Amino acid sequence: MSALWRQIINSQHDSIALITDHRGDVLHHNDGFATMSPHTPPHNVFRWTLLSPEAREGTLRDWAGTWAQAAAFHLQLSQLTHPDDTRLTDLVSEVVCDPIAGPLYARVDHTRAFAAETWRLQHAQWGPGYVQMASAQPSSSHPTTVVFMPFHGTRL
Repeated sequence: MSALWRQIINSQHDSIALITDHRGDVLHHNDGFATMSPHTPPHNVFRWTLLSPEAREGTLRDWAGTWAQAAAFHLQLSQLTHPDDTRLTDLVSEVVCDPIAGPLYARVDHTRAFAAETWRLQHAQWGPGYVQMASAQPSSSHPTTVVFMPFHGTRL
């Protein structure tokens, strides 16, 4: 992870910004991400999004319709592109065995994975609102994804 990408992520204010690897492990994040949850920031966005009751029932609004669809889609894609990654396989097993996330993972609608233009959430510090999401895979770093989510406060 280059110092420049860290600086870019750190400079994002009024946004949630992070860098992940193919497993969803958070490599770097800004303060908006760190304060999104009332608890310790998630170490793995796939695990937190799909398995955490806090994410499902509190932070991520319309969890099953937007957030979980996208996370399940990306987890499936990661598994297809990294079939020999045992840590990723273990995570997929956790998701599949979960009584709530498992059925959703099995029937993820790939056409809906990014159909949402806005993603509703309850930010622990900023309150209710929504984000718009943009992601990219920088060519200057090992397979990573940079995610930017400008926050817009509003009533849910």
